[in-house]
Amino acid sequence: GPEACERNRRHHPPSAAWRRLGSSGIGGTKVSARGRLTANLGEAFAAARNQYRRARARVTLLKGRWHTAGRKLLSKKQLQLMRLRERLQPVAQSSPSSAELGWHAWFSSRYWQLSDKLEQAARSSRVCQFFSANFRLDPQRIALGFAEGTILYKSTVW
Repeated sequence: GPEACERNRRHHPPSAAWRRLGSSGIGGTKVSARGRLTANLGEAFAAARNQYRRARARVTLLKGRWHTAGRKLLSKKQLQLMRLRERLQPVAQSSPSSAELGWHAWFSSRYWQLSDKLEQAARSSRVCQFFSANFRLDPQRIALGFAEGTILYKSTVW
């Protein structure tokens, strides 16, 4: 009844749009509860849309800032790497080759060359891919283990 309406008005004051219209509505006709609900929903939707747009603009701004910071860091790291290479280049040119160091250096460089070749072959081999997929083995480790096993076998048998 009228008491419930009065109590509802006290606890839930009308929105700004309805205060402008007044209680009589447009053209002097009474505004229905459904009309008030539609207006309130429209205002809530507009407010939510504006809040979403503001949040999206903030995200875009932050993405731009992260992108700029990442590019600055990348260029700084690239510059450090370039300077390090420049410093190490004369050292690499002045160091003796593996042939000049002796059999151990030659054997080591040969071992790594062969293990790289074996690793490349293991990556392209269907058998190795089958074992690595089904038994969750790393092809690089399979190749390295095979190379080390071969070296151990040759060193013990011969």
